[in-house]
Amino acid sequence: MLEHSPNYLRMLAQMPTDLKLAYRYGDWDALGGGYFKEFQFATHTMKSFRIPDHWPRYRSFDYGLDMTACIWWAVDTDGRAWAYREVEEKGLIVQAAAQTILANSPVYEKIQATYAPWDMWARSKESGKTMAEIFLTNGVPIIQAPRDRVQGHMIVKSMMAQMPLKDPYIIGLFPEGEAPATMPGLMLFSDLTRVAEDLRDIQSDEKNINDCAKLPHEVTHTVDSVRYFCISRTELAQTPVAERKRTFEDMIDDKEENYETFMCGGEPDASYLAS
Repeated sequence: MLEHSPNYLRMLAQMPTDLKLAYRYGDWDALGGGYFKEFQFATHTMKSFRIPDHWPRYRSFDYGLDMTACIWWAVDTDGRAWAYREVEEKGLIVQAAAQTILANSPVYEKIQATYAPWDMWARSKESGKTMAEIFLTNGVPIIQAPRDRVQGHMIVKSMMAQMPLKDPYIIGLFPEGEAPATMPGLMLFSDLTRVAEDLRDIQSDEKNINDCAKLPHEVTHTVDSVRYFCISRTELAQTPVAERKRTFEDMIDDKEENYETFMCGGEPDASYLAS
């Protein structure tokens, strides 16, 4: 039918990307939101898988009595960030928020850092303590994420762009020969529906097109949590190197001793007599 309407096709071609995807290809998700137009469910989500042990893990959260929104992250050997767990809960006091985050972090996960908003360091007039201190005493040490909203959201946008896929673990998740050449630098497990929907729904700020809207808060908490992670520094995963069998020379090098010292123990001293 469209081939008989060249004028309509030309009109579609001149539309903004989101409208063109919706009206030309039926991708109505493209109309959602006004800020992160780069984000697409089909492109930026993937079915969950076991996170490799050598990928560093992180957390980021936004806190308020109206919502505590925490996201767990892992970074692959390409530098691609994977959001693999989300927790959103209303009405938590500070101690309960920290305990909830800790309860959802299995002991075998070694969290490198937990990024939080700057206002967690505001000192309470009543207790004299900061929320950051309360989190620390409840087992969740936190790091202050940079405050720049626009820069942070621009980094989120840039991470949504495609990057070469080289991580062997991710490639191995696809049937042989079917792994894509590229994947976005920011990926979500497909069961993280709240994060995905909020990224889709967040609007542009009416007064600053470079920023996203600060309201409604129901949408902004998870988006802020994503920003705190993306604007903070992270390290790439290191590909595990198979351990080779240690040699006699390795043991000598480790001790930085010569053969006679290593084999005979060197000259006796006070520590030798004490043993």
